[in-house]
Amino acid sequence: MEMRRLAVAIGDQGFGAIIVKGGGIVGQAPSRVIVRHDPTAHGEMEAIRDAGRRLGTNDLNGCVMYTTARPCRMCETAGYSANLARVYYGSEMTDAGPPRLSVYAVSATMGLRSSPRRLTTQRTVSPGLR
Repeated sequence: MEMRRLAVAIGDQGFGAIIVKGGGIVGQAPSRVIVRHDPTAHGEMEAIRDAGRRLGTNDLNGCVMYTTARPCRMCETAGYSANLARVYYGSEMTDAGPPRLSVYAVSATMGLRSSPRRLTTQRTVSPGLR
């Protein structure tokens, strides 16, 4: 709840998150969406970034996130990508389980057809570029 208070004190939305590993805080942040003019600066995203800097890795295996509200799909996807073990949210610290990645949910949010996403790569060579 300290991160929520800090977010409001700096003029932002009342959200924040901490990341814990082995009983110690390894990442923490308030929401900075308003003050940074950055729609991705949710408390959860900022806490993941902070933990990555502090630990020197993008792999937060074994870390647990505690956040003021249930993470949005962007933040849950970031938690999934960062390999967080679990997420707890709200004043009751509801266990949301391990972060999940659902391409169907993301596709529905973006108004796309609900079909599995296929990632493809294609090498293009432009004249004069190597």
